[in-house]
Amino acid sequence: MKWRYNAGGRVFSSPAIADGRVFFGVPGSEFLVLDTQEGKPQMGSGTEGPINSSPAIVNGVVYFGCDDSWFYAME
Repeated sequence: MKWRYNAGGRVFSSPAIADGRVFFGVPGSEFLVLDTQEGKPQMGSGTEGPINSSPAIVNGVVYFGCDDSWFYAME
């Protein structure tokens, strides 16, 4: 095993990986970005609801849906 990350609960979304980063939603209404080398958080973004959808990445923009009724696009 190279590394592991404690997400604080069950993770419902599958990760997306691009540009040396792992993107996924975690319990408690947060979207995280980890580096692929050590699994260390690089950034996060809060939402107003759980993230159960898996992210998609197109042209450097990360897209994901959320249970708060919003669809997000992150650069």
